[in-house]
Amino acid sequence: MRDGPRTIRWQDHEFHFESFKAREALGDQSTMWAVWWHSEFIGTMPKASEETTKEFELRCIGWLADLIH
Repeated sequence: MRDGPRTIRWQDHEFHFESFKAREALGDQSTMWAVWWHSEFIGTMPKASEETTKEFELRCIGWLADLIH
């Protein structure tokens, strides 16, 4: 899957995912997805390696469902 910004449509809303580097407490850098809805930052989702586009979309939907419930 390409590394650029992604848009996922869920429950008639568009959510935007952009990758960025985040510093962890131990000084390591891990790649995360910054998640935006209507230009508002709503959280981060860890990035998985070797993930297909479909797997990414399903994981995003699960992440969003967990966030809302």
